[in-house]
Amino acid sequence: MENSEGLLHGELSRKVIGAAMVVLNELRPGLDEKLYENALLIELRDQG
Repeated sequence: MENSEGLLHGELSRKVIGAAMVVLNELRPGLDEKLYENALLIELRDQG
């Protein structure tokens, strides 16, 4: 079931996007993709 924003899992989507923004703001663009992936895993784990 979709929420009012049209997202199937709106709260989860917002959390993942927020964590990705934290990582991007900390690391900045231009690094290897694997570094972002590892950092995102750490950030998601830290956020619970």
